[in-house]
Amino acid sequence: MRLPTSLYIEPTNRCNSRCQTCPRTFGRGEEAREMALQEFRALVDQLRLERAVLHGIGEPLLHPGIFAMVRHLKALGCGEVLFNSNAALLDRPKRRELLASGLDEYRVSLDAATPETYLRIRGIPAFEEVVANVGALIKERKEAARPKISFWFMGMRENIGELPPLVKLAGKLGVDEVYLQRLVHFGQGLALEEASLMGREEEAVAKSEALASELGITFRASGHTTPGESLRAKGGWQGCRRPWTLSYVTAHGNVLPCCIAPFAAEDPDSIVMGNAFRERFEDIWDGPRYREFRAGLRGGNPPECCAKCGRAWSL
Repeated sequence: MRLPTSLYIEPTNRCNSRCQTCPRTFGRGEEAREMALQEFRALVDQLRLERAVLHGIGEPLLHPGIFAMVRHLKALGCGEVLFNSNAALLDRPKRRELLASGLDEYRVSLDAATPETYLRIRGIPAFEEVVANVGALIKERKEAARPKISFWFMGMRENIGELPPLVKLAGKLGVDEVYLQRLVHFGQGLALEEASLMGREEEAVAKSEALASELGITFRASGHTTPGESLRAKGGWQGCRRPWTLSYVTAHGNVLPCCIAPFAAEDPDSIVMGNAFRERFEDIWDGPRYREFRAGLRGGNPPECCAKCGRAWSL
């Protein structure tokens, strides 16, 4: 079987935020750890990656070698390297490193347009600092096409009214894209089923789409669709090709079928296909656990995390 050309890699699962929508905040998941640079290189050197996403459940800027990872991937010929970040740590030295690294896209997780809502959702009083850091990065980027800079907004009842003001803020700063992201609800903090936006967000989305068009900002949503199309999508595991096209490697080296799996699986061991620090990736990719996982998905008897995928989405 052809090895994947797209990989999600978690450089660290440590975080400086206390997001009320993240399982990390509530003690779920693996013990805190940073992936060593030699572990990272040994992993990616086995593959011919076209796309690498350097984030997981953690803040990538906490890893001291994050930009060395970016540079290594670009030296290998990886066409698209990106990561999500809260930008609270994006001081001037890190901005200089980011701009020099060759990073293709810097995604800023910003679920609010006011300090008060930001604090309730993300757990730290950093809204003004984040906005200032992003504004400075855009000025220092000047007319360069890269990295693309985007705002990622996780929509839910708590914050949907702030989506149009966020689009206005993006326009003011010169942000290239706003992305309306799904909330995966797992029953803790603000990640609750009652926070779901189903049928409650049409007005805010329509207003945001109009503003984005007026300001020349790309406005997208889950599934590479427009937000309006995303609202009408049913979601779910049927037709998913991720276990055949990409993988997610945690800071501990555990290989998971996708980035949603840690949110949806009650049994963490059920989503571990192997360990990339102890096994060749090729052996994991074509190994018995992956084959069994794919067979269940293809045969209409999906694994637990896949069966929940879609049902636990708010959009």
